[in-house]
Order: sequence, then C-alpha cells, then structure tokens
Amino acid sequence: MNASASTLAVFSKRHQNFLLPLLLIVGTLIFVMVPTWQLIVDGPFSWHILQPQFWQGGIEAIALIALLCGTQLLARPALRLALSVLIAEIYLRRYAIDASVAIDVAYFELAIGLGAFLTRLVGAQKPDSVLGYLRCFVLGLCVWSACAWIASAFGFGTLHDLRWLTLLLLPFALAARSRPWIAFVHERIARMPRAARVSAATLAGWMLVLSARSNLAFDYDALWYGLRGDYVLVGGGSVFASMGLTAPVHYYPKLYELFLIPLSGLGNSSVISGITLLILTLIAAAAWDLLRMTTRVRQYGLGRQRTRRQRRTTGWTALTPTELEVAWLVAEGLPNTDIAARLFLSRRTVETHVSHILAKLGARSRVEIAREAARHEEPPRPRQTVPM
Repeated sequence: MNASASTLAVFSKRHQNFLLPLLLIVGTLIFVMVPTWQLIVDGPFSWHILQPQFWQGGIEAIALIALLCGTQLLARPALRLALSVLIAEIYLRRYAIDASVAIDVAYFELAIGLGAFLTRLVGAQKPDSVLGYLRCFVLGLCVWSACAWIASAFGFGTLHDLRWLTLLLLPFALAARSRPWIAFVHERIARMPRAARVSAATLAGWMLVLSARSNLAFDYDALWYGLRGDYVLVGGGSVFASMGLTAPVHYYPKLYELFLIPLSGLGNSSVISGITLLILTLIAAAAWDLLRMTTRVRQYGLGRQRTRRQRRTTGWTALTPTELEVAWLVAEGLPNTDIAARLFLSRRTVETHVSHILAKLGARSRVEIAREAARHEEPPRPRQTVPM
C-alpha cells in the first residue's frame, strides 16, 4: 500500500512538472496567435498581405537565405565565399543597393581603423576578437565625432565639410594596418562546423533582406527628419546652428546623426540604414561572445571566489585554472591561435599564459610542458562549443 502511494506521488509530481510548462507554452501561443489572427485576417494588415509585393518579397527572401545556406554545404572555403558573394551581389543589384552596402562597409571599416590607430598610439594590441573590434569602433566613433564637433564649432560643419573631414581621417585609419572586420568575420565563419555556418548564413541573408527593404519602406518621421540630416541638422552650416521650429520635434540623437551626415544626400536611404544594421550586428556578435565566455567560465568553475587561499608560486599546483586549461591544450599540440579560438581569448593573452606556465614549471619549451602534463591526470572537460 505504501509502495503504491509512493509510486502515485512520484507520478503526480512528474505529471505536474510536465503539465505546468505545457500550459505556459499553450497559453503564450494563444495570447500571441489571437491578436495576430485578428490583425492579419480581419485587421489592417489583410490588404497588405494580399498585395503581390508581399508574396514576391517573401519568396525572394526565402530563396536568398536558402541559397546562402546551400553554399555552406560545400567543402572548399574559397568556393563557398565566391558563391556567397555572387548570390548577395545579384540580390543587392536587383534592389540597386550594392553600391550603398559597399559605402556602408567602407565607412564602418574607417571608424574601426580610427579606433585601431588610437589603440596603436597607446601601445595596445590590434583588434583580434569581436570585443576588440567593438572597442575600436567605439573609439573611432569618438575620434570622428570629436573632430566633427570641433570643426563645426569653427564654422566647418556643412555636408561637404564633414565629407572632406572623413577623407582627411582616412590615412590615419589605413595607418593602423589592422585586419578588416569583414575579413575577421569570414575567418571566424570559415572555422565553424557546417551547422554553425548555416546559421551564420541565415543571419547574413536576413541582414541583406533588411538592407534591401530599408530602401523601400520608412516611417513619416524618418522621411522628414531622420533621412534629411544634411538639411535639418547641418542645413545652417553647422550642427550648432538653430533648427528653428524643427527643434521641438527633432528627437533623433545628435551624436549618431552627425556621424551619418557624410552618408546623407546620396539619394538612397539604405546607405543610412545600413550603418545601423552593421553596428547592431557588431553589438550582437559581442554580446554572443560574452555570453559564451561567461558560460564557459562557469563550466570550469573559474568564477570569483569568496575566500582567498594561499597558492604556491612554482610547480604544477601553482597554475591557475585558466593556465591549467592552456597547459592541457599545449600538451595536445595546439598552437596559440587554436588555443585562443578554443578558449575565446586573444592570441596575446594565450602567449602571456604560456609564458607564465613556463616560468612556474621551470620549463624551457612547450615539449616540457607536455611532459609535465603527462604526469598528471587531466580533469573531465565540458563539451566544446564553437564561437561565432
């Protein structure tokens, strides 16, 4: 009797644990699908869905993403890259935004180059990670903005003045000699497994679709204010000039809008929207890397300890948890670049860890590190993940 009651109690508990998430999922779907159905079937969006442009654009977007994903199934990286670029060019040419995308990428790389030049002046390393490129972009945006605001204060703040300022800053960006962001992204994607490459191709295709649609659809405020910064913001010859009655309704951030002024007046709204998409992509990639790094740190128990313990200064037990992980990977014969990719670290950081390991073990080469590692039992590792 007791055994039957115990079995029934366990079954009821498991049933409740399964039923509650199921009810939450079903309830969420109901609350989402009911207003969606009302908006699409009998609501304001029913007319839009019946238009040929809706179905044509949707079919083109699905075909684009499918073709980009199909290229990632090929074995040769060079062939994957060539076909992906060709497919993207055909799609962008159809919407006449291939030149706009090229301008956006060049302007985006210029901002990163300015930041890399500044980091080179202070003796820091070149960007070799997503966070490094994000840091360089923020620094480059600050450098360009400071120059633009100073020039505007002296009366050189028109559209043509800011374009000339951008050209004058170009040699400094090139002097940084940093690897372009596009090349870095390609190398990261090329090292991914097939499933991850397909996911990256899906995201890239969606970004291309957003870039194409940004040249066709925009809101009222963007039409009169956001896309006309060359008239609204600096139409008086400087960003400090009065905007008159436009000022109370002009809520766009002035710092970012001034950064977009050199791209204004080109007759194509996708040039301005494309920069925003590139920045959002960089921020999303940095957030994804931070999430993976945090997860990996927790998996290895490398979080901040509440108590400080005395640690030996020499020998295998003197190695920190991160140094131990680097040492095991060195023992496997991996070079510093592969170790950096595996642990989501920069190459310079891995080199520093290796030098510390050599000093603590009294070793002279990576071979001696491998010999010392062979004398100890390697702890179990979590399943490896591949960075984006």
